[in-house]
Amino acid sequence: MLYDDEEDYPKSEWFHIVLISLVFTICFNITVLSYRHYAIIRREKLDRLSRNKELVTMTYFTSWDEFVKAVEKLHSMKSDNCRFVTKYNHRDGKLTMKMTDDVVCVQFSTNQLQDVRRLEKLSASLMRSMVSIN
Repeated sequence: MLYDDEEDYPKSEWFHIVLISLVFTICFNITVLSYRHYAIIRREKLDRLSRNKELVTMTYFTSWDEFVKAVEKLHSMKSDNCRFVTKYNHRDGKLTMKMTDDVVCVQFSTNQLQDVRRLEKLSASLMRSMVSIN
């Protein structure tokens, strides 16, 4: 034992418990503050969008050709801010594709294998345009 005195051991244990609780409290507060900071930034961004009257427009396409034209147009206008997301729902057997720049959102949903092959071609053309030097 490190301590000669038996009376020092409980004080040391109490000190460690207080120290651990302080560290936990500080970490928890940092997490809460960072979440609040994220929420404030997100709220400011939404306020800017609403002040500019640029509300998010979400368009669902039923035709593949129209969807491809909209995706290519959106990518050509704002290629730095665009992101392309695919989501597969196994229960329904649906594949949902979405391209957005946080202002405009275009979506297409399908359950056909033929459209999956078309998606491969679309993603290849998007990748080519992303890596090409303009």
